[in-house]
Amino acid sequence: MDLAACLNQVINADCLEFLVKLPSNSIDCVLIDSPYCSGGAKSLNSRNKNTTAKYGTDRAVAYHHFVGDGKDQRVWAFWIQSVFRQFERVLKPSSYFFSFIDWRALPALSDTIQLADLAWRGIVVWNKGNQARPFANAFKQQCEFILWGTKGDLPRPLEPTYHYGYIDAPINYVHGNLHPKDKIHSTEKPVKLLNHLLQIVPKGDTPPVVLDCFCGSGSALEAAASLGLAYIGVEKSPEYAQIAQKRMRSILGGVVVSAPLALLRRLHA
Repeated sequence: MDLAACLNQVINADCLEFLVKLPSNSIDCVLIDSPYCSGGAKSLNSRNKNTTAKYGTDRAVAYHHFVGDGKDQRVWAFWIQSVFRQFERVLKPSSYFFSFIDWRALPALSDTIQLADLAWRGIVVWNKGNQARPFANAFKQQCEFILWGTKGDLPRPLEPTYHYGYIDAPINYVHGNLHPKDKIHSTEKPVKLLNHLLQIVPKGDTPPVVLDCFCGSGSALEAAASLGLAYIGVEKSPEYAQIAQKRMRSILGGVVVSAPLALLRRLHA
C-alpha cells in the first residue's frame, strides 16, 4: 500500500486488515483507544451489552454503538497482541506509541507491549474529574491510563523537551474540557488530553505521521492536525468512520477523504 494515499484520510476498515497492508518502518507515532472490553468482565451478558448502555453517563444522549467490545480478557489479550505486533513492524525506530486503558485491563496490556518487543516506558495518568461514579466503602475509579513507550531507543532531538506524566482533563464544562452532552462517541477523549500526548512527537522536514486505527469520532485526528502532524485514521464502525470524516473535513476545509479498504486495495494492488 502506498502510504501517501492514506495520509489525512479516514478509512472504514478493520484495524488488523489495514495494518498488514502498511509498509514497515513507515509510521512516526501510534495513538490508540481500542475497546477495553470492560476489563474482561465475567458475565457474558455484561460483555455483550450495547456500548452506549455500558459507557453512557447521560442516558438522554443516544451514541452509536461501536464494535469489538464483547471479548473476554483472554480473547482480548490474544487479539491486542496481534495488533501490537503489527505496530512493532510499522513504527519507525525510536517512534512513540500511546494506548489508553482502564485499571482492569492494564496488566494484560503491559504484558502485550513487552511481548511485542516494544519498549514500555511508563504510564500517563488522566484524571477525569469528580463526576466518576461513587462506590460505597471504596475509591472512585476517576482515572484512566495511557501506556506509552517507543520502538527501541527514545528519540534524541537537538532540543530536548520535558512533559508531565499526569493531566487533569475533566469531563465537564470547566476550562474548555469535554462535557458528556458534547460528546459524539460514548468513550470520546478530550482533544486537550490528546494534544498533551502528541506534543512529544519530534517534528522534521515533513510532518510526522500519527496512526490511530481505532479513531472513533476523530478526536486524536483533530489533535494531530492542530499540532501540524499528518494522520491516518482507521475505524471499523461505518457510522463513526463517517462522523470522523465529516469532522476532519470541517477542520481541514474539505481535504480529507473517507475511503473503504476495498477501494484502497483496488487503487494500489
